[in-house]
Amino acid sequence: MEKQKRVQNPGEHPDIFYKLDDEFHNILLGAVGRPKLAQLYEDAFVHVRRWRNFEVRSLERIKDLPKEHEAIIAAIKDGDSEAARNVLNYHIDSVGRYGREIKKKFPEYFI
Repeated sequence: MEKQKRVQNPGEHPDIFYKLDDEFHNILLGAVGRPKLAQLYEDAFVHVRRWRNFEVRSLERIKDLPKEHEAIIAAIKDGDSEAARNVLNYHIDSVGRYGREIKKKFPEYFI
């Protein structure tokens, strides 16, 4: 988390930012006893990576990612599975929150 926060301009350095984001996800999966889960969704994750390319252009979203990650960690530490599930669902549903705006901005990428 600290490394991710130190990336000054994530929009200018998306490769660095998302490398750290992947690292965070892998650490989190290991911490909850599911270290091999990333291998199961690796092929489907190409679509997540495509979406990230749009998200990185939304500075609002990039600023929110570390906050969302911290909220997930806090809920897990507190043993609050309902809060963890809610924060995780919010974190994952960026398409629902940003999709319309991004489709307007980049219509050539959507059917």
